[in-house]
Amino acid sequence: MTNNDVRPTGFIDTLDSTTYEKTKLSGVHTPSGYTFFDNSTLESARTCLRYFYFKHIRKFNPLGYRPPLVFGSSWHAAMDYFWPAASRGEKKTTLLDGAFSEFLKIWQASNMIELDEMDLYPRTPTKALELLDAYYNAYGEDLKRYKILNVERPFIIPLTDDSQKLMYIGKIDKETEEERSGDINGWDHKTASILGEMWKNNFAPNSQMDGYFHAERMEYGQRFRGMYIDGIQVHKTKIDFARLPLICQTTQVERWLWETLEWIADIQANELALLEYRESNKHLDFLPAFKCNTKNCSNQYGKPCIYRDLCVYQNNPEDYEIRSEYFEENLWQPFEITEKNTKDGMVFSVESSEGE
Repeated sequence: MTNNDVRPTGFIDTLDSTTYEKTKLSGVHTPSGYTFFDNSTLESARTCLRYFYFKHIRKFNPLGYRPPLVFGSSWHAAMDYFWPAASRGEKKTTLLDGAFSEFLKIWQASNMIELDEMDLYPRTPTKALELLDAYYNAYGEDLKRYKILNVERPFIIPLTDDSQKLMYIGKIDKETEEERSGDINGWDHKTASILGEMWKNNFAPNSQMDGYFHAERMEYGQRFRGMYIDGIQVHKTKIDFARLPLICQTTQVERWLWETLEWIADIQANELALLEYRESNKHLDFLPAFKCNTKNCSNQYGKPCIYRDLCVYQNNPEDYEIRSEYFEENLWQPFEITEKNTKDGMVFSVESSEGE
């Protein structure tokens, strides 16, 4: 867990503000009325508004283990130890022991040790140790030329003028400074089963990276040069890594900001429609809010949408009783925010969960 005080600064004035309905069904909220959206929440809406409804309004979370997510979170924890240790020139055996220990903390806390490794392979601790060794051989010496500025730094940036109290929140995996040039770069760790052209194309354009670029420029100005995707292939027989540099133009940031505000407006308009339906005491055969994007029903990350059956069998899910053998009513929140009003303005204390 990390804890940081973050003060929102550097408002963007290139776009006109829009008045949004003050519904409070999604996002993270503080007592003074600030609302925070992160990329994961907005990505749910981009995928499908009905998916957003099930996940963020009804808080339906599928039961069972999801090895790719747990492995990814565990790998992030290993990298949090690996990068600073490699930067200061720690001995390889000591470094790998420490990084693997951090991997196991997340892995074991997620109860993955209860499952058969043969069923999970290649997403197993044994494979992770093999990958860590190969990762050191590929990058261990190279990391000595970087100064590690921050590990898992949370940020908060304003999306509009302060009267709307609408904020964007996220977390940068790593921030580094080049020894010779003084250039600052952000890094984002990604695990994937295949590192190819399709994987690379996921990041340009990419709303998460555009938001990171915006936040980094607000923090470091022109010293910030760009984001890097630090990719690792988790495969049964192959070991491969990829570092993908990303540069974002100012016009792309402006587009990202406008699109982000538009998506939030869509979410809040649908929340208002949902509240109006709930208050109407009507019982329609369909839900007049949070429409389905049927193109994504059968293919999300190569599999059917986890809520597909709910859409097939329940045209109006407002009256649907959760089935405990499939879902639990619990929404994982990556950020917890507290606020304090000071003479210099509002200051937010951010506590972030592992794996975000």
